[in-house]
Amino acid sequence: FAVSVAKTAMWISEAKMLNETASILHAPPKYLPLHDYDGIIEGNALRMDWTRIGLPSTEVQIVEVRAGVLFQDAKARLAELKDKKVEVVNSAGDCFRFTKQIFKALSDKARDQSVARSVHWAAVAAIDRLCAASTFLWDEKPRNGSVDIDRYAKHGVCFMVDGVPFVAKITSKVYPGDAAHVTYSVEAVLVEKNDARGMTDSIARGQGLDPSAGNRILKFSEAVKGATAKRHFDYIMGNPPFVGARMMAQGSEQKKEIEELFGDIKDVQDLDYVCGWYKKAVVMDARCAFVSTNSICQGAQVPILWGDLIGKHGVTIDFAHQTFRWDNESTEKAAVHCVIVGFHSKECSSDIKSVKTLFTPAPLAVDNISPYLTGGPNVFVSAAKDAPESLPKMNFGNQPRDGGHFILSSEERDAILAAEPEIACWIRPYVGAEEFIKGKLRYCFWLKDASPADIAHSKTLYARVTAVRDFRLASKAKTTNGYAKVPHLFAQITQPDDVSFLIVPRVSSERRRYIPIGYMGADVIASDAVQILPNAMLYHFGVLTSSVHMAWMRVVAGRLKSDYRYSKELVYNTFPWPDLHDSAPLREKISQTAQVILDVRAKYPSCSFADLYDENLMPLDLRKAHEANDRAVLAAYGLKPDTPEPEIVAHLFKLYAGMAK
Repeated sequence: FAVSVAKTAMWISEAKMLNETASILHAPPKYLPLHDYDGIIEGNALRMDWTRIGLPSTEVQIVEVRAGVLFQDAKARLAELKDKKVEVVNSAGDCFRFTKQIFKALSDKARDQSVARSVHWAAVAAIDRLCAASTFLWDEKPRNGSVDIDRYAKHGVCFMVDGVPFVAKITSKVYPGDAAHVTYSVEAVLVEKNDARGMTDSIARGQGLDPSAGNRILKFSEAVKGATAKRHFDYIMGNPPFVGARMMAQGSEQKKEIEELFGDIKDVQDLDYVCGWYKKAVVMDARCAFVSTNSICQGAQVPILWGDLIGKHGVTIDFAHQTFRWDNESTEKAAVHCVIVGFHSKECSSDIKSVKTLFTPAPLAVDNISPYLTGGPNVFVSAAKDAPESLPKMNFGNQPRDGGHFILSSEERDAILAAEPEIACWIRPYVGAEEFIKGKLRYCFWLKDASPADIAHSKTLYARVTAVRDFRLASKAKTTNGYAKVPHLFAQITQPDDVSFLIVPRVSSERRRYIPIGYMGADVIASDAVQILPNAMLYHFGVLTSSVHMAWMRVVAGRLKSDYRYSKELVYNTFPWPDLHDSAPLREKISQTAQVILDVRAKYPSCSFADLYDENLMPLDLRKAHEANDRAVLAAYGLKPDTPEPEIVAHLFKLYAGMAK
C-alpha cells in the first residue's frame, strides 16, 4: 500500500510539473510519461540497510573484526581455540577444527608483505568467526606431494576492519587418520584496491584451476564488491508512519524495532516510531531532514532521543521549523502538528555552515538550534520526581476510577437532593480542566468521612457505592480490582483536607498566551484532569501565571495535538525559580501584582476563563494586570521588561543547567 501511495504521489507531482511547464511555455510540452519508478524500495525501512539502498542484494556475510590486534593478542586467542578444541561449521557444511599446528601455519603467513601486519593479526585473532562465515571456493590436489594430506581446500570470506573491507583467503589442509586435524593459513586482500577480476587473481594466485572453480571465485569476488560498495544515491525519501509511543503495544514489532535500534537506553519505550528514522539517519555520512510529529521536540522524548543523537553521534541541527499544522486535502480533515528538522552527524560536518536557520515561522539566524527547536545551547530537561524543598508540592488531582458513578451533573445533583436532601453534605463541587476553564458545573460524591451507617441509610449512596465496587471488580487492571476493597472512596486521593489550592489545567489551548491558573476553596474536589498546588502563596501564583513560566512551559511541556500538556515532573518541578532569598521587596511586588490579577478577574463573574483569556476577548484591564505581573517577575530574574521570549528561554536554560549540575 505504501509503495502504491508513493507511486501515485510521484505521478501526481509529474502531472503538476507538466501543467506548470505548459503555463511557462504557453503550450503543452511533448514528453514521455513515466511508467514506473525503480527507485521506490518496498519493505520495512527500519529493517533495511540504508547504505545499500539501490545496490544489488548479496548473500556474502561481512564479519566485523576488531582493529588494533597485536601479535600477542592473536597468539592468546589461538591458544584458547586450541585448548578448547573449538569446532566451527560454515554454510557449505565444512568443519573447521583448531589444533596445535594452527599457530605455526598462521604465523608463517605474517611474512607476507602484501598486507599490513596489523590486519593480518586482526584476521588471525578472528579465525574462528572467519571460518564459520567462509564460502567454499575450490579443492586442490596437494602440491607438495605429501600423501598423508586428504584434502587441500581454499575458502573465501569478507571481513571489515575499521570500515575497510578485506577478503581473507583461508587455506586448510586436512590430515586423515585417527588423529585427524586441520591446519590453516590466512591472508587478506584489500577490496577497495581491486576489482572483482583482481581479487579473483589474488585469491587464485595463478594456480591452474578448472573453469568451474574459477567461475566460483569470480562470482564470489563480484558479490564481495557488491556487498562492500559505497552508496550511490543523492537522496533518500520516505514516509515514516506517525505512530506515538503509547500507540505501540509492548512487545509489538514496532516497539521491538525501536528498542533494537536504540539499544539499552533509559526510557526507550517512550519514543515515538518516527524516532527510528532519526537513529537510522545519523549512522550515515549524510545530511538529513525530516518532517515529523512535534512530539519528538517536546516533553519527555527530548532527553531520550536527542540525548542519544547529540551525546553519542554528535548531531547538530542545521535548520528547523517550529510546530505548524499540516492539513490534508480531504473533506474530513485530520490535521497533524509537525516540525521540520534538518541535521547532520559529526562525520558530515566539513561543509556545513556555522550559522543555523530557525523558522518561527519567519527565518531567524542563530548560532545553535536546541533539540527544543529554540535558539540556544543543547540543554536537556529531564522529568524530576520532586520540586525543590522550598516550594509547595504539586500533585495530580483526585482520580475516581468509578465508572462515572461518583460524578454528577447539575441536573443529577438537583434530582438526588430533591429526593434525599439530607445527603447534601456528601456532595461537593467537582472541578477538572473543562469545568475550571469553561465554567461548567459538575459535582461528585465525596464520602471520605462518611460512616458505613451514613451510606447504608441512603438508598442513593448505597446504590452508587455498590455500582463502583462492581465496576472495579470487573476491571482487567489488578490495581483497579484492589480499590474494590474501599468502594466508597476515590481510588487516588491527593488533596489535603481543609486547604485551598491552586489549579493548573493539565491540557490547555495553545491559542492562549497564559494558561488560566486560579485558586479553589477547600470544599472543591479537584479531578485528575488538573494539577493542584496546596498552600500556594500569592508569590507562587504570580510567578506561575507570568510570561516567564509560560515561556518555559511552551518549550519543555508536551503537547496533545497542539494544546499545551502541563506536567508537574517536566514543567513545575524543573522550572528555575528566581533567587529572592535576599530580595523581599521583589517578592512582595510579585505578590501585589498577582493579587491585582485576581481582583480584576473578580470584576467579570459572568465570564469563564475561556472568555477572559481568549486573545480576541481579553479585557484590557486584565491584560494590563498580567503585563504588570510579567514586568515584576522579569525584574526578579534580572531581565528587562521588554525581553523577548527566546531570550527568556535562553536565560532559563542557563539557570536550569546550573540546577542540573
